[in-house]
Amino acid sequence: MRKQSRRRRLVAALLALALQVVIIAVALAGPAGGRPGKGAGPPAAGAVAGDLIVGFKPSVTTTRQRQVLAHVSAREQRRFGGIRGVLASVSSRDVPAAIRALERNPDVLYAEPNFRLSADDHAGTPNDPSLHSLWGLNNFGQVVAGVAGTADADIDAKAA
Repeated sequence: MRKQSRRRRLVAALLALALQVVIIAVALAGPAGGRPGKGAGPPAAGAVAGDLIVGFKPSVTTTRQRQVLAHVSAREQRRFGGIRGVLASVSSRDVPAAIRALERNPDVLYAEPNFRLSADDHAGTPNDPSLHSLWGLNNFGQVVAGVAGTADADIDAKAA
């Protein structure tokens, strides 16, 4: 009897942990649709003019990376060894063409505009239509499942 009770508690704890991991992973993944700079259209709003982030396949040497960048007239500004990426610069008007050329290169994993992001960029209210159902995050007295909430009985998520 004790073994079953202990096993049930362990299974429940593991399921709770797995659920938390999934929730965190979904939150960190961001919106659907991929990276903001995917594609070779004009630089999106918020992109640093003339800057590119280029990621290379693991087998590509530093010398070859520099050759690939030179082929599109890009100058290396900074290396990111952990992701095998490079911050490079080209003429602002050449960004779309450079991205197209780099994306066609078999040595390149990705090429995209350089978007500078900060924690403040995402400080607004999420666009989740069910947000008001999550009274534990921001309770302003809304009715959820037929029960009126108590204003400010929450974790003050918006203030965090």
